[in-house]
Amino acid sequence: MVKKIKNFALLSLLTFLVCSCSSTMQNNSSKSSDIKSVSYSKTLGRAGFLKIVATKDSLISTKFGTAFNDIPEVKKKINAEDWNKMVSALNLEMVKKTKSGDGRGYYDGPDETFEIATSDQKYTLINVADSTQYKQLGNLRDAIKKIATSQK
Repeated sequence: MVKKIKNFALLSLLTFLVCSCSSTMQNNSSKSSDIKSVSYSKTLGRAGFLKIVATKDSLISTKFGTAFNDIPEVKKKINAEDWNKMVSALNLEMVKKTKSGDGRGYYDGPDETFEIATSDQKYTLINVADSTQYKQLGNLRDAIKKIATSQK
């Protein structure tokens, strides 16, 4: 009887350890989630819109209106170096803490939207007002625009 209790206790302890180890591994993999795509869009009400979507291997920009003449419409493959330039400065922990602002598009005002898709989640940030949190998004915007304009 004592032997059965010891075996049961040992089996229970082993089961507990295996379960806790696998959940720890799952949590660590979600923290290091991989960025799958990033996009930047700017809407100027009736004056037009611009949207640039980048993945690890392609860049697509679409636009409407005369406000964005400096950026061409492109559908191109991009290399790993350009992709790394875009996403290397992104800190996903900071992105998670970033708060979206109010949308102004329905008042015919400008809206600036960033979308960052990972293997786990999609983050959509509209009109971020906090300058500290906006800094990395501004760098992302500049990198995306630079790569789009270099694809002329």
